[in-house]
Amino acid sequence: MIATEEILARIGVVRGCFGFLRKARVERAVVEQIYLVERSTGRLLDQQIQPNALLPDDAARITAMVTCFMAFFRHPEQLAHYARLGHIQIDDRTYGICVSDHLVLLSVIRGSAGIQTRLADCRDRLTEAELAYAKR
Repeated sequence: MIATEEILARIGVVRGCFGFLRKARVERAVVEQIYLVERSTGRLLDQQIQPNALLPDDAARITAMVTCFMAFFRHPEQLAHYARLGHIQIDDRTYGICVSDHLVLLSVIRGSAGIQTRLADCRDRLTEAELAYAKR
C-alpha cells in the first residue's frame, strides 16, 4: 500500500509548516551543461556550462555522474541502452542522452517544468552538430 505522503508527492503536493498542505514549487527546466562527444573515440568535442549553474556541493556529484556516463558511452551495448532511454532522472537533475551516427550529446538539466521541451532542444542541437560533423 502506498503511503499518503508518497501519493501527495506524486500529485505535486507537499506538507509545509505546521502540517498544512501546499502545492510543491515547480522549477522551470534549464539546461546547465552540454557535452558533445565523438561516438567512435569518446573524445570530448565541445562542452558548454552555464555560468553560476552549479553550487559547490552539486559540482562534485554532477562531475562524477558525467564521468560515469562518458565511460558507459564507450561500450556500444550500454550506449544503445541509454539512447533508448533518452534521459535519466537522478535527484534534482535530468541527464539527457541523445545519440546520432557519429556523436553523443549529454545534457544536464535542472528543474522539471518544460523538461520535454529542453530535451527536444538538445536533440535539435545534436542534429545540427551531426550535420556540421558530416561536412568536415
